[in-house]
Amino acid sequence: MRHRRLGALVLVVAGVSLATNAAGAGPWRARVVDAATGSPLPDVVVVSLWFRLTPGPVHTGRAFHAADEVITDAQGRVELPARRAWTWRPFTRLDGPHIRMFKGGYGPWQFRGTDEWSRLDVVERDRNIHHAWQQLERDEGAVIELPPAPTRDERLRALRASGLAVEVPPDRVPLWMAAYDREREALGLGSMRKPGGTP
Repeated sequence: MRHRRLGALVLVVAGVSLATNAAGAGPWRARVVDAATGSPLPDVVVVSLWFRLTPGPVHTGRAFHAADEVITDAQGRVELPARRAWTWRPFTRLDGPHIRMFKGGYGPWQFRGTDEWSRLDVVERDRNIHHAWQQLERDEGAVIELPPAPTRDERLRALRASGLAVEVPPDRVPLWMAAYDREREALGLGSMRKPGGTP
């Protein structure tokens, strides 16, 4: 009887240890602005991505877990929902959130101040970056800049740099796919959508 109870306790402890909690709880808040003018940017598609990581013989395996999509309001404000994700899969941990942003005519996002931080020593720069990430989880949020891409060549480069990870199913990020498709059409590249309107 004692051995049976001990065995059950071992199974419970093992099960709890295999249930992996995600690092971030959220919510994550930001105000997105034009890097050149400081003006708020509405209608920016903001995505947080989560992946499942599993050990492999050579490389860590990565698979899509979840995505949340939101759009900035008229003041450029956005809030990504909290996500306390976990998995019972053995030897699996969750990695996220990976935050991506897209608006036609703009390049990849950065925290306000990033350009100045690049001139600091490594320790000071890392401290500023760490603080900016912490700001995302505070009530006031962080200020994020998108650099304008005024020429067609710059817009094409920004479009090429904006692809999501190949593991992300297109139907889980419809707002992103629609915005990406509109930018392609604006640049004369044609729609990626198949007949029937699905990406």
